[in-house]
Amino acid sequence: LAQKLPWYQATSYAEKSGEDLKKAVTLDDRNILALQTLAAFYDEAPGLLGGSAHKAAELNARIKVLQGD
Repeated sequence: LAQKLPWYQATSYAEKSGEDLKKAVTLDDRNILALQTLAAFYDEAPGLLGGSAHKAAELNARIKVLQGD
C-alpha cells in the first residue's frame, strides 16, 4: 500500500511495515521469508524510513547461510 500512495501518506505505512518486519525476524530469526521481506524493505526504502543497502546485504548473507549456499 505504501508504494501506491503519495509520499506524504505512505510514510506512516512504510515505517509501520519496517517495524513489523523487524519484529517478525526477532520472533523467528530463521524464517527465511521474513528475512527476505525485511531485506527487500531495507533495499527499497529510503534511508529516512530505515532503508539501508548495508543492512539488506547483511540479511542476504544471513539468508544464504540458512539456505546452505
